[in-house]
Amino acid sequence: MDRTRLEVLVSELFEFTASRGEVWWDPAVVSWLDNTILEHQRLPFHAIIAGSNPGKHSHILTADAVLEESAPLWAARNSCIVERKAGSLADTIAPLLRKCSHVVFVDPHFGPEKSRYRRTLESFLGRVRERPGAPPKRVEILTSASKTDTRSFFEAECRNRLSPCVPQGMQVVLRRLVEKPNGEGLHHRYVLTEFGGVGFRWGLDEGKPGHTEELQLLERRVYVERWRQYRARDGGPPPAFDQESQAIVVVGRRRQ
Repeated sequence: MDRTRLEVLVSELFEFTASRGEVWWDPAVVSWLDNTILEHQRLPFHAIIAGSNPGKHSHILTADAVLEESAPLWAARNSCIVERKAGSLADTIAPLLRKCSHVVFVDPHFGPEKSRYRRTLESFLGRVRERPGAPPKRVEILTSASKTDTRSFFEAECRNRLSPCVPQGMQVVLRRLVEKPNGEGLHHRYVLTEFGGVGFRWGLDEGKPGHTEELQLLERRVYVERWRQYRARDGGPPPAFDQESQAIVVVGRRRQ
């Protein structure tokens, strides 16, 4: 039974995998585990799963610990409360942002003219920029089509104010969405990637001094459905919504 459980677990782990880009591998070191420990010293893993741990390393999990789900490294938190500041929010979801190649920011009230949104966006994209290798393939911001701000105003603000927030070499695609008749409502706030997603109770902007935000790691079934609803395909709008007009592409010019 333990072997079957472990096989299922390994299968699920490989369903969502992230490449760390360049990896150092010493052919003179025969053992896979020894090479992995050396790589951990260069660029730390959260944890290493191995069949044994002869060196008693604190960052290595054996099969027994994984099956018992008792090891602190394996007991990941599903939710947390953090200060509603750009750096704190970005640091909390950094493990997702540093690995993804496709990230979707969803907030119906996002406005490029609002500094509280620009500050968090700059922090989020700063963590995305830390991913090894090339820039992500796609970065999107989804918001609602405002009843007060015109399309021309929104586009001008995006081009004038967001470029300095975006790292050089990165592009951000912004889409203003419209709810479909009898369709899904554009209300929730998310950061979604190809690996998983995080729900925000309040919003993707900074709050007033003393404000906190409650972040929730989406359960797998919830994530799969939200990813299906909000992920745009072939340059068009996400399946659950219509798009006001053409998407706006902002090219970054902020130097690192």
